[in-house]
Amino acid sequence: MAKSIVKAQPTLPALDIERYWSLFDRRTETECWIWKGTLSRGYGMFSFKNNEGSWGYVYAHRLAYFLAYGVDPGAFHVCHHCDNPPCVNPRHLWLGTDADNVHDAIAKGRMFQGERNAKLTGSDVVAIRALHATGLLSYPKIGKQFGVSKTMIGFIVHRQNWKHI
Repeated sequence: MAKSIVKAQPTLPALDIERYWSLFDRRTETECWIWKGTLSRGYGMFSFKNNEGSWGYVYAHRLAYFLAYGVDPGAFHVCHHCDNPPCVNPRHLWLGTDADNVHDAIAKGRMFQGERNAKLTGSDVVAIRALHATGLLSYPKIGKQFGVSKTMIGFIVHRQNWKHI
C-alpha cells in the first residue's frame, strides 16, 4: 500500500477552492465524482501556490473530505467505499488507519496477504489497464504515473503479472 502524504491540509484562497470544484464531474449524490485534473498512482492531485509562492500538492480526495466535513484527515487514510481512486465524492470517503485500509482492501479482494509489500495495489492494476485501454497514454507515461517501469506496465497489460486481477 502506498503511504499517504501526511501534511496538514493547506489553507486555500477562495479562487483555489473555486478551481478545485471545477476539476471533477459532479453527479448525483450516489455516483462517483471523477477527478479530471492531474493523477498520481490513479488518485487525483490538486496543485496550489503556497504562502511562499511555490507550488504545493494535495490528494484531491483528501481535500474533498476536508472541504466537506471540516476535518483534517491528518495521519489517517481517506479511503473509498467505491474503490475508485479518482472519485472525490465525499459520501464515498471515510477515514481509516493503515490497518483499516489494508483490511478493507483484503475484504474487497483488492489485495492478498502477500501483496502488502508490493509497489502497486490491485486498484492500481485496474487503473493501469483502464488507462491503457483508452489508447491515450504510452507504457512509459503510465509507468511514470505509477512509479514503475514501462516493462512492468507491459507485463500488467498483457496479464503476465497480476493475473489474479
